[in-house]
Amino acid sequence: MAGVPHSLGEERATVPRIVLPITSRGLELTDRLCWFALGAAMVAAAALILYLNRGTIFYADELAWVYLSPNLGPSDVLEPHNGHLIATTRLVYKAILETIGTEYVAFRVLAVGTLLLSAGLFYTLVKRRVGALPALAPTIVLLFLGSAWGHVVIPIGLPIVLSVAAGLAALLALERGDRRGDVGGCALLILSVVSYTSGLAFVAGAALSVLLRPDRRGRAWIFLVPLALYATWFVWSLSSAASPESEGRVSNVLVIPSYVADSLGSVMAALTGLGFDFSEPLTVNRAWGQIIAVLAVGALALRVRRGGVPAMVWIGVAILVAYWALGALVAETETLQTPGEVRYIYVGAVGVLLVAAAAATRIRFSKLGLVALFAAAAVSLATNLAVLRDGAGAFRNDYSPKAGAQFAMLELARDQVDPGFDPETALPDVSPVGANAAFYFSVVDEFGSPAFTLAQLEAQPEGVREFADQVLASALALRLEGPSSSPPAEECVTLPAGPTRTIAFDVPSGGATLRVSGAGLAALTLGRFADVPSAEVGSLSPGGTAALRIPPDDSPTPWRATIAGAQSAIVCLLPSGASAAKDGALG
Repeated sequence: MAGVPHSLGEERATVPRIVLPITSRGLELTDRLCWFALGAAMVAAAALILYLNRGTIFYADELAWVYLSPNLGPSDVLEPHNGHLIATTRLVYKAILETIGTEYVAFRVLAVGTLLLSAGLFYTLVKRRVGALPALAPTIVLLFLGSAWGHVVIPIGLPIVLSVAAGLAALLALERGDRRGDVGGCALLILSVVSYTSGLAFVAGAALSVLLRPDRRGRAWIFLVPLALYATWFVWSLSSAASPESEGRVSNVLVIPSYVADSLGSVMAALTGLGFDFSEPLTVNRAWGQIIAVLAVGALALRVRRGGVPAMVWIGVAILVAYWALGALVAETETLQTPGEVRYIYVGAVGVLLVAAAAATRIRFSKLGLVALFAAAAVSLATNLAVLRDGAGAFRNDYSPKAGAQFAMLELARDQVDPGFDPETALPDVSPVGANAAFYFSVVDEFGSPAFTLAQLEAQPEGVREFADQVLASALALRLEGPSSSPPAEECVTLPAGPTRTIAFDVPSGGATLRVSGAGLAALTLGRFADVPSAEVGSLSPGGTAALRIPPDDSPTPWRATIAGAQSAIVCLLPSGASAAKDGALG
C-alpha cells in the first residue's frame, strides 16, 4: 500500500476557510460556526426523535434486559443476547431502573444522547479529512438516518450505536500517535466490543491502523487485548443457549462475497435516499443502491490507482468487510438476518461514509462542489425523514399501545393469572411482545409499572381495547364450563335474539349460567373495555346449560357478552351470586 502515512494524523487535510457571498461582506464559515451548525442539527434531531417516539414503551428485546435487572449478577451481565455481548447495556439499564424506574423517557433520552455522541465523533474524524463544512453533510444525514429507524428512533439501538461511538472514539484516540492515545484507544475498543459485536469490526479497523505503522510489533497489544477478552467471553458463553456459536453457521463463509455486495447496495440506497420501498415503506429497496454501489466501487478503484491512498480508506474498508463478514455468518432468512435489514444499516452507513471521506481527503471543494454535496444530502434527508416518520409511527401507534395494554391486563389479572402465563404464547397472532407474568411482576415490584392505567387504556383506539380484552380473558382462562343437563339457577332473564341473531348483555358480577335455544352451536364472545366483544370463550349447545365464572378484580367495568347463532338465551346468576340484587345485574 504505497503512500500510506505512518501516522493517521499525517493524512489530515489542511482545508482553507470557505467564504460564501451570502452578504456584501461574505460569510466566513469557520470551524466554530460549523460546530454551531452541527449543534443546531443535533438539537433538531433530538427534538424530532423524542417527538416521534413519544408515548412509547419498552421494545421487545429491551424487555429481556429489563426482566434480568431485578436480580442482575455478574454472569447475567455477560449473558449473550441473541449471540451478542451487551454488558454495557445491561449495566446501564440496571442503573436507570434502580434510580429512575421504568419511566421510558429516561431510556429514550439516553438513546438519543448516544446517537448525538456517535455523530459528533464521526464529524470530528471526517472533518480532519475533508474540512469542517463538507463534513457537515454526511454527519447530518447520519443524525436523521431513517433507513436505520430501528436504531435511530427506538432505544433498542443503544448497544449498536454505543459500540459505534466507542469505536469512532478509539480511532480518534489512536490518531494521537502517543502512549496516552494508545491506552485510550485500547480501552475504547474494549468498551466497543463489550457493547455489541459490531465492536469487532472497529477492532479490525484499529488493527489495520496499527499494522500499517513501522512500530506495529510494539503496539499490537492495542487490538490484541480486546480480541483476547472477546475470545475469553466467547468460550465462556458456549454453554448458553443464545451463544454466538449457536447463532452462526461456519458454512456461511461461502456466501460472504454475496452478502457484502448486497449489504453495500442496501447502504448506498439508504444514504442516497433512493431506497424508499413503496410496497414496504419500513424496509430498504436496494435496486438503485446496487447500481450506485458499482459506481462507487469503480470510483474507489480509480482513486487507489492514483496512489497516495490515505490509511483511513483501508481502515474504513476493514471495518466494513469485518462487519459484513460477521453478518454473513449469522445470515438466515427465517429470522430476518439478511443483508439490507434495517438493523444492519447504521454501522454500514458509518463505514461507507468513512471510506468516502478518507478517499476525498485531497479534494478541495469548490462552491459548486459544496452545492452538489449538500443537494445530495438534502435528497437523502427527504427520503430518510419519510422512513423515520413511518418507522416511528409503527413503534408509537402499533407496537406501544398493544404493549401498554398487555401489561395493564397482566396487572389487572395478577391475583388470578398463572405465573408462567405469556400472552405471546397464548395469543401468538396478535401479541406484540413476550411478557412472562412472573418476570413482569418482579420488575413491577422492584422498579414500578410501565403499563397503561385503566384510564389510559380506555382512551385507546377500539383495536387496542379489543386486544386488551383478549389478553385479559386469556390471562383469567375464561372458558365455558359444561355443558350439563341441569336447569339454570334462579334469578334468570330470557333474552331473545335480535334481527342479526345476536344476543348482547352485561355479564353478572362473578359470572353466569347460560342456556340457549336454536338449531346449532352458539358462539359466546366476551369484551370489557372495547365497544365490541372480541374474546371468544366457547360455544353453547342448544338445550344444555354451561357456566361462565369470572373472578373479581379492581376494575368496576363489567364484562359484556354476545351470543351469536341462538334464537334466545336464558342468563342466570351463578349460585354463589344468588343473593346479589337483580336490579342492574343483567342488562
